[in-house]
Order: sequence, then structure tokens, then C-alpha cells
Amino acid sequence: MTGPRTTPVPASLELRSAAETLRTMAHPTRLAILRELSRGPKCVTDIQDLVEVAQANVSQHLSALRREKIVDYHEDGKLRCYYIARPQLVKRLFILIDDDHPAIWQSAEQVRRRAQRRGAAIAPASAEPVDRTAHWQHVYTTKADPETSWFQEEPKPSLDLVRPLAPKGGRIIDVGGGASVLGGRLVAEGFDVTVLDISAAAIKRAKARIGALARRAHWIVGDVTKISDIGTFDVWHDRAVFHFLVDAADRRKYVALASRSVPRGGHLVIATFARTGPEQCSGLAVERYDAKKLAAAFGPTFTLVTSHEETHVTPWGKPQVFLFAVMRRTSKRS
Repeated sequence: MTGPRTTPVPASLELRSAAETLRTMAHPTRLAILRELSRGPKCVTDIQDLVEVAQANVSQHLSALRREKIVDYHEDGKLRCYYIARPQLVKRLFILIDDDHPAIWQSAEQVRRRAQRRGAAIAPASAEPVDRTAHWQHVYTTKADPETSWFQEEPKPSLDLVRPLAPKGGRIIDVGGGASVLGGRLVAEGFDVTVLDISAAAIKRAKARIGALARRAHWIVGDVTKISDIGTFDVWHDRAVFHFLVDAADRRKYVALASRSVPRGGHLVIATFARTGPEQCSGLAVERYDAKKLAAAFGPTFTLVTSHEETHVTPWGKPQVFLFAVMRRTSKRS
């Protein structure tokens, strides 16, 4: 004998609406977008740089979140500044998945008032100090090469500048080498190469990419602003470390180490974001340069020889304008 049959209770409109909202947020890219917006309002290009997804995809995800009234935007000229429209909902979500998330929760009215006070539509990046080692170790342990905006199959612009400056068998250091194959290419051409990076995971990946050539290079894991001695080199190469040093004290430490490491007559090859390049990369603020500003940062110890702008295209098709500069060590001052 069976018990009394029960009639299923249809889900209420509120529950169906809640389920749809949760489905909308249940996407890794949308969660990443919400995480960044929880730290403060941002425009589409800022979000694109932070989550490293093509702009068209970012816009599609933002549209989906806006349909559910999870995010919204206000306009400043041609810019749309997105913010969290349902802060309590998003706050609870991140409490569930990460109760240590350092979020800033603001209402739409708070966003507007803050923008008016500062005369800008987009809130500034957090001033909290960043643990650089932890940041870059996380990047290189969680992202594949094509998921990083700086990835190159071949480092041709750097090779073209470094080769003519180094004597045969000369000593070259690649500062912030990351997972680049530049070191391997230079080793194969007979140069004495050292690769320095803050991330042990990046060094491991670079070794794997160049295979047996890795045994012929020297490898240093360390923060360029904290190392006192790395030896001397004919050429110091850096593609995209210096522009992450937004603190003047860190820049002075970097220049001091370069001055100790490159003897008179040696050269620096430095690539940074140009004045028209991105304002952020990998979730971090950057310092952008033109030739005059970069030369001033390294003078008078180094003298600018030549510079040019070059456009790098990210793996997802976004152009980024870099400034490449060659400087010669001309002064004994450090």
C-alpha cells in the first residue's frame, strides 16, 4: 500500500528569478568581472586589461550581467563606467567562494558622488601595497602562455635590438624574462645569457620552452628592486618590468642596480608601455613613458641612443603600444 500522493509545488516567481540570476553569474569570466568591479567602477577597456579577455567578450558579459541588474553604468562623455548595482548580492556571492576577498562595496549613488568629488568617472586603483612575488607566482601557476597579454611566440623586436649591441660571446641579462624564449635564442647564438625573474614558476616554464638550451643559461629568481649584486653585463634587456614600478623608490633601486651591473660602454634595452599604452596590466597599475621621460629616469648614468614605438598585439587581438629604448652607459655615477 502506498502513501498519499503529493502534488509538486511549482517554484515561485521569486525562486525562478533567483535561479536565473545565479545562472547569469555562474561563469568564470563574469565572476572575474564582478571581482574587479567590486574593487571600484571601471570602464570596458580597464576591465578587459584586468581579466585579459577580448573587448567584445567583455561587453557581452557585461550586457548579460546588466540584464539581470547585477551591474549598471553611468556615462562620462564617451566612456561607460560600470559598477556593482546589487552590492549585497555580489558581496554574499564572494563570501561563499572567498571570504578573504578585499572588496569595496559601493551603491550607485556612492559611485556617482565619488566620481563627482574626484572629477572622474572611474575610481582609482587600490593604493594597498602589492606582494609582487606572490602576484607573479600566481599568474604563472594559473595561466597558460596564450592567456597572458605579453606573450610572444618569438621575441623579434628584442632580438633585433640586443644582437648588434653585444660583442661576440658577450654577457646579456634578460630582466623579467618570464616564460620568454629570448634567453634560449641568444644562447643558441653563442651569447652568455642570464635570465632573472621574480617568479620561480615563470623560470621553470621558460626552461621548459627552450629545452636543452636551458642548461647553458644562468637563472636567477628574485625581485630586481631587492637584489644587490647580479654581476656585470654588456647588455641589460627588460621588456615590461620597469613600467610596473609605480613607486619612485623602486625605480631608483632598479636604476641603481642597472648602474652597478652595466659598465661604462654597455647598453640597456628597455621596453615599457608608451604614453598611449594601457594604464594597467595583469591587474596592476603601470607607469607609461615617452622617450624623454624614460631617459630622465636613467640619467645621467645612461644616455638615450635611440627609441621607437612598436605595437604588440595580445593573443586575443588587442593592440598595445610599447616604447623601446636603447641607452648607453656613459657616466661613472650610479
